[in-house]
Amino acid sequence: MTSVLEESCSDGAGAGAEPLIVVLYCQQSVAAGITPAVRPSGAEGFSVRLKMMPCSSKAEAPHLLHVLAGGASGVELVCCPERACQFLDGNDRAARRVEHARGLLEEINVSPERLGLSRGAGLTEEDLMIRAKNRADAISALDSNLTEKVK
Repeated sequence: MTSVLEESCSDGAGAGAEPLIVVLYCQQSVAAGITPAVRPSGAEGFSVRLKMMPCSSKAEAPHLLHVLAGGASGVELVCCPERACQFLDGNDRAARRVEHARGLLEEINVSPERLGLSRGAGLTEEDLMIRAKNRADAISALDSNLTEKVK
């Protein structure tokens, strides 16, 4: 059985000329009744994968790095607002894990801007796409071939 994080980087993610941004978002951060499209439209100059998680704290540093190693150009983890986590401190754990993973990327001379974290409540698919675009913009000037650089 594959996890949400493993699914987000499978089936050739990152192939082609466009950068791939994977947005992992807490189910508590989106508006009630919102189910973002599996293949969202509206992304110009980059591709997007949206994956809902039961809690952003489920994203651990090795998983985030695995998504990048699987071909994603960037990962945006969207948490619920501070002090609003259904598991009390899950979003704080997620923030520490993203910072840890960014530090690991720096150690191997890979730009930490490939990983980002944002917070929100009542988000729509459009809001998630804005976050994906912000991550794509943050990495647009970086080396586009992450997999070759890590080898």
